[in-house]
Amino acid sequence: LDEPQYWKKYYRTGFNDSLLDIRYSLSDRIRYYWPHSRIKNSVETMMVNLEGVDIPLGMISQYLPKQFERIQSGELSAIPHQLIMDKIYDVLRAYRYGCAE
Repeated sequence: LDEPQYWKKYYRTGFNDSLLDIRYSLSDRIRYYWPHSRIKNSVETMMVNLEGVDIPLGMISQYLPKQFERIQSGELSAIPHQLIMDKIYDVLRAYRYGCAE
């Protein structure tokens, strides 16, 4: 709920409604928080932790189903940075399609 200037006008006014909107909104408000050192440090820690383990394929299949299919077909490796970038590319592919390319 930090920095309401980034989200308040986009969400309903009731406290519980706002919490629900913040958690499940389709709006991309996270972009305002990426530069914060607390967020940056957390992401770096998460990446170090993920790079130190083999991510179970069942977990990838549940949370990143398209990436799981690409791993199974040999198009992608189960490397954290590759998984993240491929997921981002999925979103960009949808935008490209929406722009009628």
